[in-house]
Amino acid sequence: MYCPRCSTINNPDQKFCRQCGLPFAAVRVALAGNYDAALEKMKKGESALSGGVLTLCIFIAVAITSALLSSFIDHTPNYITALINILLGLVFGLPAVLIGLRRIRNSKSLLENPEAAPRVQSEESRVQLPKAPLTDRSISDSQFRDIVTEHTTLELKPPEQVR
Repeated sequence: MYCPRCSTINNPDQKFCRQCGLPFAAVRVALAGNYDAALEKMKKGESALSGGVLTLCIFIAVAITSALLSSFIDHTPNYITALINILLGLVFGLPAVLIGLRRIRNSKSLLENPEAAPRVQSEESRVQLPKAPLTDRSISDSQFRDIVTEHTTLELKPPEQVR
């Protein structure tokens, strides 16, 4: 495997480039074709996690507010309303938090070990492009002789000796 940063040849089972230290996890995911799937799972996990945490915070804030308001009005706190709000927060928020954490964990494992994930496109379903036709023209044809890069290395002269 060639390192995309420094072009050093590395063994395919290496996790980091031996020359520049670039981690190969993202490169392997991109080569396997799973990068978009991993990013999508990561985004879904983050949104589920944030939604679950927000739900928990709202229900806990409502529970605290209702307990404080009832203690100011009646001089006896109403813990049952606060407990019901906390339980509702756990019922609605905790599954979202757990689903978000699971999705993030799955996407991280997909990014770290792309070989374990299913391929996006199987080898059998890939469309084979037709081979390019061969022509009898070569680079030495007359139309290619005037290309600038053709003669740059042929007409180089050695630098003059420094005296």
